[in-house]
Parts: sequence; C-alpha cells; structure tokens
Amino acid sequence: MSEEIKEGILATERKLEKKWKNKQRTLLLAARGVSHRHRHLMQDLFELMPHGKKDVKIEKKEEISVVNELCYMNSCNNG
Repeated sequence: MSEEIKEGILATERKLEKKWKNKQRTLLLAARGVSHRHRHLMQDLFELMPHGKKDVKIEKKEEISVVNELCYMNSCNNG
C-alpha cells in the first residue's frame, strides 16, 4: 500500500475514535410551591443530565413565553 492510502486510513480511524458529544443544553425549572419529593426528583434528574442547567423557580401563572426567554438568556436549547 502507498503511504497516502495508509495516512488516509489512519485519519479516518482517528475521526471515528472521537466520541460524540451532546451539545444540547436543557433548562430545568420548577414552579413555586413544589413539594420536597418533587424537589429531590428534580435534583436527581439534574444529576443524570450532564448537559442540564438549573434556574430559579417561576410562577405557575406565567406564560410559556417566559420559559422561552429564560432558555434564551441561559443559552439553552430545550426547556
């Protein structure tokens, strides 16, 4: 085999070795007045997601546009 073919094969193998990284960031929010069980569940979910971000509690009566604005301010893709 020629050197160019060997180098091409090695370059392809290096690209395959790179692990895919999830770049989606998810914002976790809770409404005011949640119980301690829900708070602990939210903490467990946050620990399972390496790409998650937490934010302060919001009012239950707020519109969905507020959640979208919070996602935008925290540079998150999902809310």
